Amino acid sequence: MGARANLFMRGKLSSLRQARRKQTRQFIIEQLEDRRVLAVASPPDQPLNLNSISTLLASGHFDAGAAADLVSVAKNGQIDVALNNNSNAWQSTRTSAPISGFSGSVFGGATALLDGDPFDDLVLQTSTGIKVLRSDGAGAWNVSQTIDYAGVVDAASHPSVKPTLAFLGNDLLADFITPLPQANQVAIFRGNGAAGFNAPTYLNSGASNPIVVASGNVMAGPFVDLVIGHADGTLTFLKGSADGSFVNRLTLPNVAGSTRSIKIADLDADGVNEVVVEGSTGAAILTQVADTLASSPIINGDFSAGLTHWQV
Repeated sequence: MGARANLFMRGKLSSLRQARRKQTRQFIIEQLEDRRVLAVASPPDQPLNLNSISTLLASGHFDAGAAADLVSVAKNGQIDVALNNNSNAWQSTRTSAPISGFSGSVFGGATALLDGDPFDDLVLQTSTGIKVLRSDGAGAWNVSQTIDYAGVVDAASHPSVKPTLAFLGNDLLADFITPLPQANQVAIFRGNGAAGFNAPTYLNSGASNPIVVASGNVMAGPFVDLVIGHADGTLTFLKGSADGSFVNRLTLPNVAGSTRSIKIADLDADGVNEVVVEGSTGAAILTQVADTLASSPIINGDFSAGLTHWQV
């Protein structure tokens, strides 16, 4: 009986081991299956042929349709607009001749609502300044303002930059912020309340050759902050304030190689924005870390109580 009992127990242990191995293998497979995030079933079925290589490619509403349209701007100032037919296809493509009176090169730009109509307008950065283009609601544009800035951007050494349109400070006017690589500055064109901008003011970018500016709330405050990417990969964080001014709060060296683009968004739906940086050596996601200090060790906070709670 003892031998049979031993054999019986060994059989049960062997069955348990096999069952555990099967469960483990199944669990690992489930984990791998959970990691499959994206799958492309077919190649794009709505290719869009452009007349020249884009310096700026952006979406916006350029006609009365509800779906977003597409605008492409070439370095020579030529603009292609693809209007959406609201059924997953392009209704028409309209090509405009290079901007009237344009000279130099287009380095980048952004779209936004600048006036009272429902159509997105266009702000372009050129080698000598910016141009404001108002949409006519049918895929064409009218130049409404030209503003020069100090210095000239060299197209050979800096063929493109990425500016941003944002609502800085506590007003409701869109402002245009753009990098000036050769000056190691960013230029800020404040909204003037008349669908245009005032003459620029300048900020030091915090490093050499700024080429990307992104805007968003990333410094734990109610106002828009700026994140500036540089050619050597350095990121600088400028904290915004109510009057639209900024303070340089943080510098991170060589995050992902030479910066190509920066996006600010709440990726994990926790109510806090992350910063996504694409560079010449890869991409990085910067997340905000909560302060581990539960409370200030300084009892009287801002020292308004003088020497209260302190011993001399």
